[in-house]
Amino acid sequence: MKNTIGLLFLVFWLFHGNGYAQDLIFKKSGEVLKVINLSTSGRSRSYQLQSDGPGITRHISVNIIDSIVYENGTRDVFSHALPVENFSEPPEIRSFKRNLIAVDASALLFYQNFQLTFEHLPGKGKVGYFATLALNSNPLMMIENIDQNYYYDNTDYISTLRFLKSSFRAGANLYLFPPGFFRLSAGLSYIRGSYDLERTEHFTEEPYMLTKKEKSQKMNGLLFSPALNVQPLDNIYVKLGIDYLFYTDTKFNQGMFRLDIAYNL
Repeated sequence: MKNTIGLLFLVFWLFHGNGYAQDLIFKKSGEVLKVINLSTSGRSRSYQLQSDGPGITRHISVNIIDSIVYENGTRDVFSHALPVENFSEPPEIRSFKRNLIAVDASALLFYQNFQLTFEHLPGKGKVGYFATLALNSNPLMMIENIDQNYYYDNTDYISTLRFLKSSFRAGANLYLFPPGFFRLSAGLSYIRGSYDLERTEHFTEEPYMLTKKEKSQKMNGLLFSPALNVQPLDNIYVKLGIDYLFYTDTKFNQGMFRLDIAYNL
């Protein structure tokens, strides 16, 4: 009888920790805490160790707890799903290709020029770098009349492109919207071309008038080119805009309309 009472006392001591009901906290690190006065809710649990004095309260976040076994045998298991990173690129309104080859329809119709442009759009397509070659099938001659009383030239109401026998442009376009059906752009480019000049000077005595023709004069300038861009199909691109000549080392001052029909490569 005495042996039975002693065995029961030993079992009670082992399972209740010298008279204290204890809960077990299993941390994710593998450490096990034997605690008392454990709170049962919240993202942070308060508890005490058996050795803590009065007024001492400890706290532990459930983010580092694997599970809790309470003294009554119930169990809480904490599962923390890792956040799923989104590696997908943001969707675009319309896919785009990096390279454009364009022919200026307005140059053919109004200026008797064949104008071919190649443009490359790196990165996200916000900037495009381009080069343009133009050849004139029937260029006009620039005419200057110089008199003591007046000066006249024929460039005031005629597009610069009608005078240039050939020209080359290089520059960049800045696009205000992502690649898609509708975009606005503003371009800045350098232009260099050649033209023929006929200069007539008037005098009050013989020879009274002197006419001189100067072939293949050079023209340099800067163009500002705002435009509306539309992409109705994945491989078709249309640009409607103007080329404004805001600097030149010649008498030319008239801009040009543009209607580029481009194919995406």
